[in-house]
Amino acid sequence: MQQGQRHITGAQREHKSHAQGGYEGAKRNSRGELVLIRGLPGSGKSTMAQVLTQIGYVHFEADMYFMQDGQYQYDSRQIRQAHQWCREQTLRALQAGKRVVVSNTFTRLQEMEPYFSMTSDVRVVEATGRWQNVHGVPEETLQAMAQRWETLPH
Repeated sequence: MQQGQRHITGAQREHKSHAQGGYEGAKRNSRGELVLIRGLPGSGKSTMAQVLTQIGYVHFEADMYFMQDGQYQYDSRQIRQAHQWCREQTLRALQAGKRVVVSNTFTRLQEMEPYFSMTSDVRVVEATGRWQNVHGVPEETLQAMAQRWETLPH
């Protein structure tokens, strides 16, 4: 496994709640492989995901919800809907047997929990690059996100 990449095993997932998002039975019906890419804005998440699309992965991220006519139209009041949309798209693709990559910040481990319920084949990759964030996230927001960052269990 490459640096910055950790595979979460079933034993490490046991404590995770399946109540969030209503995906309890999804794992039994999913045949797909899932890669979750987490990192702060500007860390290279989307770029890494785009590379995986070149080898057949389907890519989803909450930011896609805010794309309208090719323009990014972020609305903080719709962030819950954006993440719900991302989870629903991911589940549909996994149930169709597709390989899926999801790139979101996932600063808190609990934010990944609904995805762990979707399939037994989950890999988590941490993007640690320092690039200009394409959505113009203010520095104070980046610092707040970094402070809430939770590390993966070993």
